[in-house]
Amino acid sequence: MFKTNLLSGERNQLMAYLTRRGMDEHAARDMVYKLRDLDKARKEAINERDQQKALANQLNKEIGLTYRNKEPIKAGILKERGKQIKATVATLDATAKQIEAERLTFALTIPNMLHDDVPAGKTETDNEEVFKTDHDLTTLTADHVDIGNAAGFRLEDAVNIAGTRFAAYEGDI
Repeated sequence: MFKTNLLSGERNQLMAYLTRRGMDEHAARDMVYKLRDLDKARKEAINERDQQKALANQLNKEIGLTYRNKEPIKAGILKERGKQIKATVATLDATAKQIEAERLTFALTIPNMLHDDVPAGKTETDNEEVFKTDHDLTTLTADHVDIGNAAGFRLEDAVNIAGTRFAAYEGDI
């Protein structure tokens, strides 16, 4: 997963990668700053929510103390304040989750970073061929089940033991 809470140097590095991929410098800067701003807004919402939770915890202690001191009117007032704080916490929590979802969705639009050996370019023609295999992959007739069985995967046993999407291994695998 792409790291979204970037430090200043990492933001500069990401901008450099994006421009190497052919993105306009201003668009790259906007993309990186939007990511930074979303991260900052999320952290602020979480911080405020945590402060409100701490306040609610302190208030609960005070409510218990007022009941022990037989002050039901004061306890009732504190309970109402507690309900307000609880509503604020729920709102801030929803805000933080919404910002996190937006941040992650946005992060998925950011292209992969290039390895340093990859030449800069805007189109496919700017790429350079490093190696080519001699195998013609279009003529392979075995599917993944055949290959797995030949390699020692016990697919049928795995389904019986753990259910679908699991494999049991045998031998050196």
